[in-house]
Amino acid sequence: MKKIISLVVIVLLTIQGLFAQIFEDPTTWSFKVKKVQANDYELTIHCTLKPEWHLWSIDPGGDGLLIPPSFTFNKNSDIEIVGKIKEKGKRIDQEFPGTDGVTHFYENEITYTQKFKAKKNTVLKGTVKYQSCDHTQCLKPEEKPFEVSITDVEVAGIDSTNVTTTIDTTAQAIPATAQGSDTPQVSKSTTSITPVKDPKTSEVSSGSSNAYLLFSGLGYGLISVFTPCVFAMLPMTVSFFLKRSKDRKTGIKNALTYSLSIILIFTILGALISFTLGGNALNSIATNWIVNIVFFLVFMLFGISFLGAFEITLPSSWSTVTDKNANSNSFMGIFLWHSPW
Repeated sequence: MKKIISLVVIVLLTIQGLFAQIFEDPTTWSFKVKKVQANDYELTIHCTLKPEWHLWSIDPGGDGLLIPPSFTFNKNSDIEIVGKIKEKGKRIDQEFPGTDGVTHFYENEITYTQKFKAKKNTVLKGTVKYQSCDHTQCLKPEEKPFEVSITDVEVAGIDSTNVTTTIDTTAQAIPATAQGSDTPQVSKSTTSITPVKDPKTSEVSSGSSNAYLLFSGLGYGLISVFTPCVFAMLPMTVSFFLKRSKDRKTGIKNALTYSLSIILIFTILGALISFTLGGNALNSIATNWIVNIVFFLVFMLFGISFLGAFEITLPSSWSTVTDKNANSNSFMGIFLWHSPW
């Protein structure tokens, strides 16, 4: 019993370190606005990544399950978005482990630009949603809210042709006119970028449809039935329901109860992990080498126990309750007799 407790403690400490690793964001973002002419502007979003990490391209390629960056701008009657956002950087096109087909992504840094028009001084707010990955795992998708103040919109009657102004977080105010120059100078303004706690936006997400994901999951699940560890259990399961059922109706009822118990358990566990750690957390955990080594050691421990080296037993009170319920035809009996635990 002491060995089991020690093993559980080691697993919990390992998983805790893994969760801390999952939450670490390897990206750094900056936002600035460049005034092109008159009331035409260009928003520049720059992302810097730590070594070995990357962001997917807006067109990520692959099998259609990758999560590309998406950009959402809050509704603002004084802002008119012009065209689509563009990405610039050294794009890498290659196959990614665990993904079918050639993928497109950026390492080290990437810049996005979006043109827009401003009718008057205002604040442009938005959110960047992205997922960062290395070559072994992807972190849960993150959202980076931002807001940028625009304070130098041209007043009617002033000709600002061919005048370009860059607004960023380090710019200092300069005189409106330069001594000895006949050309009006446009001052540089300071841009404030502050987090937006709850941006109310409508986001258009990209990626596969829910129907595609559903039928893909059903297909892969059906294929998994023919794996050695699952297929070998079919005769035992069928025999169990046939022997304990008095008639066909009872057998169908027990089989449905058993199937629904499996669906319920894994759905609840999957939903809890996904809502807590993000939609990609299960994949990150399953592909992490530390977790796989821990499970390997646990299964080796169980295997040695099955060979008779030692015995792993539950507390007597637990065993009594389990055995008592497992011999009944109730939901709990079927659940305990042949549950996926």
